[in-house]
Amino acid sequence: MMGLTELCTAIDSRASSEPPVACSQGDLVPTRLVKIALAAVLLAPGAAADEILQRGAQRPFKGSVLSEDVGKVKYKLENVPQPQELDAALVADIQYDDAPEPYVKGRELLRKGEAENAANSFRLALKAKTKNNWIAVYGNYYLGVSLQMLGSKDANKLKDAAATFAQLLKDSPDCRFLPDALQRQADALAASGDATGAAAVYDRLATVAREKKLGILWEAQAQVKKADAFASNGMTKEATAAYSQAGSFAESNAAQQKDENVKQSLLAIVGRAQLSQGATLLRDKKYLEAKQFFERVAQGSNATAEVVASALNGIGEVLLEEGKSHDALDQFARVRVRYYLVHEQAARATYFLGRSVLALKDAEPNGRKKASDYFAEVIERYGDTPWADRARAEIK
Repeated sequence: MMGLTELCTAIDSRASSEPPVACSQGDLVPTRLVKIALAAVLLAPGAAADEILQRGAQRPFKGSVLSEDVGKVKYKLENVPQPQELDAALVADIQYDDAPEPYVKGRELLRKGEAENAANSFRLALKAKTKNNWIAVYGNYYLGVSLQMLGSKDANKLKDAAATFAQLLKDSPDCRFLPDALQRQADALAASGDATGAAAVYDRLATVAREKKLGILWEAQAQVKKADAFASNGMTKEATAAYSQAGSFAESNAAQQKDENVKQSLLAIVGRAQLSQGATLLRDKKYLEAKQFFERVAQGSNATAEVVASALNGIGEVLLEEGKSHDALDQFARVRVRYYLVHEQAARATYFLGRSVLALKDAEPNGRKKASDYFAEVIERYGDTPWADRARAEIK
């Protein structure tokens, strides 16, 4: 930014040719003095503003953030005397004006998928001082995200990620990242093989969502992800019971929803619970039974678009596991085109298009570049889905 001296010099070069400005009292004040005063205001300490990005908005708006927690973000707009507030759930991101350079660098590295370098940058950023000590929350949250990304190749990093999120929530139990950090902590535990520990955190998330009125979706998602944790770790009995509970909960609440998007998301969870049997068969390498199950579900007369897309993706995964990579590629391509409006399943199909291309190796010309493009698309277009984290882990 241009300093006051430099700004004044620039003003001087034009001042002689410009007329004076009339004050409200009728006095004439040289234009140069008026511009110097304005420059001083613009460059005064505190003139820079934080940037708050609302969900669904293209650009952030500027204001000075006074405080933030899981419920509200309070901020002050320039020339508006009263503080304003916004539901925390409507806030996608906040860029503080005093962000330490390592933090800014870490966020950029994370966007590029360079998780290890990002983690190192966030560790450096945590040593800095910021207003309201916001860096302690943001730095640890994004450090946990970086470690979780690294966990796709090193299970110890998953444990580190879970521990980082746990410490964050111990130090800042009511922070804006509360539900997301709980979910990520549980996801990391589940992926590391600790299904029981993950289930306990998912239960905590469901309770927090209910008590803090975060919305029915957080509670429903916590229940179905708990079932996923059991299933992915071979705890079939526990998974079956948890899927049944999650499906019943989502179905019983779906009809009451006025928001059609929330209703459809709950019905999708009902579908996931229904599809859990096929996922278990796939994990147990019972490929023929899994394929038959998914085909039966996809042809069901009452199946929603979400359920059909998920079943068709399931068939694609069966084909990929059987080594039929060309067939899998075609299957995922069809899902991606036909069900592009089914957000998470379109993300899943795009991710597995990348995996299918990689599986073809030399049989697919320029395959690695094509796979990278698919993974990049998942990150860019479906960044709010779990497939984005998996895609980042694939990008070298």
